Amino acid sequence: MDALEQARQHAAAITDNDRTGLFSDWSTTHVQVYEGTCHLLLDEPAVAVDVLERAARPLGEDEGNLNVALAARVDLAAAYGLAGELDAACTTLGDAYEQLRRIGNLRGISRARRVRENLSPWANEPAVRELDQRITTA
Repeated sequence: MDALEQARQHAAAITDNDRTGLFSDWSTTHVQVYEGTCHLLLDEPAVAVDVLERAARPLGEDEGNLNVALAARVDLAAAYGLAGELDAACTTLGDAYEQLRRIGNLRGISRARRVRENLSPWANEPAVRELDQRITTA
């Protein structure tokens, strides 16, 4: 938590003059995505959903961070799935997958496919069957 707070503070202090190099796209919202992903990996899906939903909104309007936005949406779909929100998981993952295919983001597609694999226990549910159709069509 201390490291996360430090990251928030440092990201908040980034100015336009600092936006060069490896971490040029970091912002407080990007740190929020990182936080949500950490909660997902720590098996805290409800917290991950809350954090990633808050991060996804502003990122959805930021064309410069499309890959970060899509990664956040894939992780949000995974968190929805772990939280038992199957419809939200499938809708979110389907939307993200279609965009990932459209822009040719192979790493994101692979990540999305892993999330889909985690939904396999519900493969016969209508939401998952519809997701599979969307993936096939994309």
